[in-house]
Order: sequence, then C-alpha cells, then structure tokens
Amino acid sequence: MKADRLQDIKRLFLKQKTVSNKELCQIFGISIETVRRDLNILEKEGFLRKIYGGARLIEQIDLPVPVERWDARIDKNELDKRNIASTAAAMIPDGSTVFLDAGTSIFEIVPFLLQKSNLTILTNSLRVASELGMCDHIMVYCIGGLIKPDNLTCSGFFASELLSYFYHIDYALVSCDGLIPAKGTTEYSIELSMLKKNVLDKADHIIVVADHTKFGISGSCLCCPADRIDTLVTDELAPSASLATLRDNGVEVAIAQPFHASH
Repeated sequence: MKADRLQDIKRLFLKQKTVSNKELCQIFGISIETVRRDLNILEKEGFLRKIYGGARLIEQIDLPVPVERWDARIDKNELDKRNIASTAAAMIPDGSTVFLDAGTSIFEIVPFLLQKSNLTILTNSLRVASELGMCDHIMVYCIGGLIKPDNLTCSGFFASELLSYFYHIDYALVSCDGLIPAKGTTEYSIELSMLKKNVLDKADHIIVVADHTKFGISGSCLCCPADRIDTLVTDELAPSASLATLRDNGVEVAIAQPFHASH
C-alpha cells in the first residue's frame, strides 16, 4: 500500500539522511515516476528536500511554511494521527474537564472520547462541538467568538471572555503548527496562540499531540513553553534528538502505538 511505502521511505531517510532515486527504485521495486511522486508528497509534508538525483532529510526547519487549509491537512499522516489520538484519549479519565483545540490531530481524538462518560468539553472548534454536542453523556461548551472560515475555529475577545468563567481545566489537549524542542509549541495565528495560553494557564495537565512533521517548524509565536508541557504524544518517526531535548525539559514522551479497531 502507498501509505505503508511512504512510512518505510521515511524510516529509510531517518536512518540514512540522504537517499538516491536509484536506491529507492531498487529497495522498493518501484518506477522512477513513482519515486518522484512519493518524494513530492514527503517534500510537501516538510519531511525532506529533493536534491539532484535524490533527496535528503530535513532535520531542522528554520523558515516558516504556509499553513494549508484544514480540509487539506485532515488527510495527511492520517494513520499517525489516529494512533496518536488513541494513545492521547487513553490518558483522559471519566469525569474530566477537557479542552480540545481545533487542530486536525485533535479532531481525530473525538471518536475515542465518545467511549468516555461524564466528560465536560471546552472547545473553540465548531467541528468538535458539532460531533460531541450530540452526545447526551458529554457536556460541551463551544467557546464563542469570531469564526475563522478556513478552519471553523473561534477566537478573539468573546472566546476569552467565556473562558474567564472557568477557573479550572483538568486536561488541555492541544495541537500545534510547529514544535521547537528547546522552546515549545509554535503557532502562526497570534489570536489562537493567545486563546490557548489562557487555557493552558487554567490546566492541571497539558497534553500536546504532534506527529513527526511538526518538529522543527517555527511558527510566528511561541504558545506553550517546553517546560510547561506535561506529556507529548507523537509517533515513532519523531526525531530522537528532539525527544531527548524534551525529556530534559521534564516532558513525558509517549510514542503512539498502532491502533487496532475492535470488531
């Protein structure tokens, strides 16, 4: 399968750093056209950069990259996100007050939360609110405010005003535009960054969910400092040096295990 091959290609680049097109053809038994298509996908993810005759791993990204629309991002790294979602949801006990932001990785957590009981959910995502708001065993507060049409999120004065009525949040599950291990999570939107900071100040436990493509991405503003992150849930392709830096900052790192749906 294409998704499995892309994961295997990523593992090869993490091991060798630089791989030629010819090697990829031989190792995976695919044509040069297929190699080029696969490399184009991985380059768009920010995982590698194509060079003459092959490609090399991007281990540190210093320049900001444009944020794609929500509906384009939701299909990327779908398997990694689902595994991360399953692992993160397992950390939330019944009866908790939980904040969920509007990231695509957070949206993957929603189906797993349906199995919980007596949750109180705060969210600035209209998508999350519409999914969980129909459940009679979950209480949902949609943080109002200005709606951004590209990703259906709420932010601004009214969102912060509603948050002021909540003095305590058990768990904040947050995604990010980027993650700089020595600094923390980064965002491109200052409005969303400010909203998340208000949430994080009220949270007992901060869980950041980020797949390997988020490492090294520098957004416009720092949102959650590394030493404020309690737990990071990521996938097995996350760079080991970055994980070591986070652990040095006191962050508990959880590597997501493959999710197997029960039949």
